[in-house]
Amino acid sequence: MRRMKKSKIVGSLWMGLVMVGCGILAGASIPSAAYSVEIGGEEVGITVDFTYATKYIWRGYDVFYDDRPLFQPSVVIDWRGFSAGFYGLLSDGAEGDDGVEHFELDFGLGYERSFWEEERYALDISLDYTYFAYPNHHRSEVDGEEIALAVSMPNLIPLGPSILVPSYEMAYEWHGLEGGTNFDEGFIHTLGLSYAIPIPVLIPAQEEQAIDLSWNIAYNSGCYETDSSWTHTTIGASTTFEYGQFYFTPALYYQWSFEDTMNEEDEFYASFSAGFLF
Repeated sequence: MRRMKKSKIVGSLWMGLVMVGCGILAGASIPSAAYSVEIGGEEVGITVDFTYATKYIWRGYDVFYDDRPLFQPSVVIDWRGFSAGFYGLLSDGAEGDDGVEHFELDFGLGYERSFWEEERYALDISLDYTYFAYPNHHRSEVDGEEIALAVSMPNLIPLGPSILVPSYEMAYEWHGLEGGTNFDEGFIHTLGLSYAIPIPVLIPAQEEQAIDLSWNIAYNSGCYETDSSWTHTTIGASTTFEYGQFYFTPALYYQWSFEDTMNEEDEFYASFSAGFLF
């Protein structure tokens, strides 16, 4: 989900129920309501998510009306490692500088695969393409595109009761098909670590539970008028509650911003994800 620099983005949003959000990713994964169906003997997964986030932070940028909250719905279909989805971002009542409550509607395609799953050097790889659109924005040139390659090693560093998982993502940003060059193209590199601390289940019907911790640091090569530099680092924590078909995941994040051309402020924000298993 591409986010342009605040000074450049007048639009607003709908988006995928992932934060981290992406994320941040900000770096922690958020569970979802999901079910699967069989088509021609093949199992097809369907994920329907909804999140409420206190800020719109993407790759370090505070891109949505300076600290305003937003709603984030998404629908994703996956089959044999391939996925396709629609992701939305809708403001919580905020308007752009033209008096219109804008929204963002993104479309994504992806593929992920795991190698040597039982080995210490196991490798998870994903490749994703996303198109970011602002359907009711008066300037269609704010549309953008991203392709991102991510790798992680889920078995590499056993540590106490769990495993410390290193990861790396390389994302390339460019303007959309509507044709606009109101932001700079370039790469954003993100290094990360994640660790799940097992804890006693807090709901009797739940099989297992953990506190999921994450950390990442990013290097921006000059996208969106940002000076090339290490721009920010983020820590996050989340946990998931499950009861029958219901999922709920609260998450907290804190970002230290190093580069004023990206973000002049450190950021503290939260997300609340809920879903049903149909």
